[in-house]
Amino acid sequence: MSKDLSADEALSQVASLGAQIDRLPPGDPGRAPLEARRERLRHAAREAADRSRSEAALRHELEGLHSRLTAIEERPIGKGWAEKGAHRWVNDPSAHAHRINEMLAEQDESERAAILARIAQLEELLRA
Repeated sequence: MSKDLSADEALSQVASLGAQIDRLPPGDPGRAPLEARRERLRHAAREAADRSRSEAALRHELEGLHSRLTAIEERPIGKGWAEKGAHRWVNDPSAHAHRINEMLAEQDESERAAILARIAQLEELLRA
């Protein structure tokens, strides 16, 4: 994609490709290259839009992403009273929290990856 492509031009092409894709039946081999091109154009539109944003707006978004990442990292359950106590237990008091924490980590994995990728993009823009 060209760096000279404006966000509006890229989005217009995305809409056009979307209409072409919608006319094709599911499973048509012609869909895959059109969908790949549409994703590249979406990425180009986002880059063009980001280049036109002010530094303050980029920093504000970056701050929000860091805040969301912190919220995700603070979700796991800490030790309960049974784990903190001095008495020995027959069962593992942390087993319940461990399973919940695993499910939270699994649930947040894709969002966390997307946030980290976006943070990297914004930091790159701010360095430029």
